[in-house]
Amino acid sequence: MMPGTAPMESEAFEAMFGPIRARFRLSMAEHVAHIERILQGGAGLGAPRALEDVAVRAHKISGVAATLGFDGIGRSATTVENGILTLQRAAAYGASDLASLHAMIRELVDRMQAEI
Repeated sequence: MMPGTAPMESEAFEAMFGPIRARFRLSMAEHVAHIERILQGGAGLGAPRALEDVAVRAHKISGVAATLGFDGIGRSATTVENGILTLQRAAAYGASDLASLHAMIRELVDRMQAEI
């Protein structure tokens, strides 16, 4: 049962969104695998288009996760997306900025893996 919901509300929610939540879990597995490849790749987040790729995925995850009751994942995805947008707007950024972003992305991936 979702925190703060009555049993009937939770049952109705699950009946309505259960199949969609199951598909979202499958898509999370794909997102996790793709993001892990980026993080483990030679250039990591410094690779061309890597930041944009992760930002697009984080944006998609954020919107859907919150709608389907995966609030923690939604918040983490929003944090990642905002972190990437901040870096992209910066005139310059360094290794410490990428390390902070990497930690945000790692938290998102860990949260998604816990739900898969």
